[in-house]
Amino acid sequence: MKKLPWALLAISAAFNLYLIYLLLDSSLSLDDSRSSITFLEERGELTREILKKYWVGKPADEVGLLAEEMSPKGVVCKKTEEGSFEIGELKFVIKNGVVAKVEYF
Repeated sequence: MKKLPWALLAISAAFNLYLIYLLLDSSLSLDDSRSSITFLEERGELTREILKKYWVGKPADEVGLLAEEMSPKGVVCKKTEEGSFEIGELKFVIKNGVVAKVEYF
């Protein structure tokens, strides 16, 4: 009977150590996730800047050709009422027959 409290104490201590391990492991996973999110945000920003520099000033016909090329690959492409193009999550704003800006919508 005297061994029962010690056994419960040992089981409780082992369980507490396991909970501490889970807490530390989840903390490391959260840090990894934050690092990944930061990396993806920076990469997305770089990609958007490159897209802007490449596409701004190009004729609207070239965006139409890009939309025709991407549509069979399963990317949702449509021309809006304002004459802009939406390809995937990108919106190519067209003014005076040329691309004025590229943005996410």
